[in-house]
Amino acid sequence: MAARKWFLLLGENGKDLTSATSVGVDIEDVDTLRKVVKKECPSALANVAAADLTVFTNRAEYDAKRSVLLPQSWSPVTAYGNNEENALIVQVPTRRQVVVPTLSQQSFVWKEPKPLVGTTGAKWDFQNSLDLGNLASAIGSHYEAWRDGKTDKRTHPLFVCLDGPGTGKSRLLDEFPNILQQQIFQDETQGDPAMKQLLQTAYNFKITFENGAT
Repeated sequence: MAARKWFLLLGENGKDLTSATSVGVDIEDVDTLRKVVKKECPSALANVAAADLTVFTNRAEYDAKRSVLLPQSWSPVTAYGNNEENALIVQVPTRRQVVVPTLSQQSFVWKEPKPLVGTTGAKWDFQNSLDLGNLASAIGSHYEAWRDGKTDKRTHPLFVCLDGPGTGKSRLLDEFPNILQQQIFQDETQGDPAMKQLLQTAYNFKITFENGAT
């Protein structure tokens, strides 16, 4: 036959959450008591795990010291909670609201990118590659593959700028948006109109792999 154990729910501030009541406990230990109390008070403990409940021996000890508790899950409760006057105190942790940090709007403020070339070479007249026609064709094919939903990696090339030191790689990358938007497709009859519209507002990411200077 299950033993009857009296208990009283309290908040962390010491205020009563329920009146004293009794429940049947098959195994007279803290772990079983917590689970039974959780089941008995579904509304008050809706968002509280049974393991988070703290059990004190009685109200007098709770009020006097707030330290005479039954700390272990296997702590026996046989000698406690046997009548309403000496009900076990079950303390419910305060429900703390979880605040999700909002993204700073400043994170999305447009900032003009710094050029890769910061020397006098940045002011020199830029000489385009003589191979712009092939570049335009490759970009057009890449766009068509993206538009048609093709996933074959061979239809999505990675454009890489490779050459020796001092040959103008950084300057080429600085000029790349202008090359795409104004020079490769300046002819109205060349290229898909939708692609040209996308290129006008495309993001351009400059990534270099050097000796740690950039």
